[in-house]
Amino acid sequence: MMKRRGKMKKKTSKNVLDRAFLHQFLGMILLSPFNVITTIVDTLFISRAFGELSPSYLSAVGLITPINMFFFLISNILGNGTNTSVSRAIGKGDRKQANDMIRVGVTAGLASALFVTLAALIFTHPIIGILGAGDRTSALHNGAVDYLHGFAIGAPGLMMLQILMPILPLDSDMKHTSIASGVMAVSDIILDAVNVFVIKGGMFGMALASSVSIYLALIFVIPHYFKKRYALKLCKGSISLNDLKEVVTTGAPAGFTSALYTVQSFTLNRMLIYTGGDIALLANSVVGTLSGIFCTTNNALGSTVHTMIGIAAGEENIESVRRTRSNSLKYGTIANAVSGLLMIAFAPMLTMIFVKDPGTVSSVAVCVRLFGAALMIMSLNCYNQSFLEASGQKKKASAFALLYTGILPVMNFILLGSITHN
Repeated sequence: MMKRRGKMKKKTSKNVLDRAFLHQFLGMILLSPFNVITTIVDTLFISRAFGELSPSYLSAVGLITPINMFFFLISNILGNGTNTSVSRAIGKGDRKQANDMIRVGVTAGLASALFVTLAALIFTHPIIGILGAGDRTSALHNGAVDYLHGFAIGAPGLMMLQILMPILPLDSDMKHTSIASGVMAVSDIILDAVNVFVIKGGMFGMALASSVSIYLALIFVIPHYFKKRYALKLCKGSISLNDLKEVVTTGAPAGFTSALYTVQSFTLNRMLIYTGGDIALLANSVVGTLSGIFCTTNNALGSTVHTMIGIAAGEENIESVRRTRSNSLKYGTIANAVSGLLMIAFAPMLTMIFVKDPGTVSSVAVCVRLFGAALMIMSLNCYNQSFLEASGQKKKASAFALLYTGILPVMNFILLGSITHN
């Protein structure tokens, strides 16, 4: 009888862990449609609303991808570091430490974002030239400059969202996360339409619309941290160098991975410009946009693994670690398989949303299908990378990231460059 009760207790414990993982995973996925809508609408406006300049402007978005990735490199370090540190403190039942980590993450994030903003505004033309558009009279260069200026204005707000929003589910607050995401998406769409049809602010207006929508979303995120009924707070206090070190070192593996992807993106763009010209850059931009849509399952998986492993590490619960690994492999693989199959099946239709020329559509659609086929492998990579980062296995995480990002740019260059070569 005792053995039977023990088995029932163990099975119940597993079910609780499974439900907790699935709840977190599905919650993060359900937030994604707002970002998906925003991505689609932005790209649609750029690809359709500027006439002959639309292809160059769409290519400009792809051109400044390394700058965006550099920003997300910093936000990944501080965001993942803060999230995991807060999760560990919650696992230990140390609310004060959790709040200290939030304060440290936000302070470091704002300081970093302001630095990025000033650098982007002051050194815009040299940056765009280094990225591959040295001709200051070209539509590609001018579109990239305007878009970068608009993005830079929103960088501090985006940094705050990257750090604060993933913590809300840890405090049992999915409501404000959903509201903020919805407000950001709806306001971005409305402001994009106003920019295109009323103000006619070009690429600067497109990026500025996104920046303003980010600050509107923050109105529904920040109040959470000052309400009495919630445990996690954004309190005044000193910044401990030890806490800052913990946040940075905890998030460093994710930052190392982002750094490799940033170098990869920069190198790939430069190679594609020389091999396939604007068409290759356009293909990369379209694939990048669609990857943002169909990789929502992958992003949700990474965030969930970081959170669940962080809590399990704080509790020193080996069973929770094992169940998280099992669930991430199962649910991540299934979700990414569905996303990949949808990309493969509807590649031409998806490409025609952004590209008009039939010849270009056929070339880009092949690239989209190849990306869809790779999603299953990406799921396994995301799981392994996130698990190693969250569990503190920094050397293994760095080695894994170096291997993966070393192979991927070579494959992208060969495939995209050869398919779109004139």
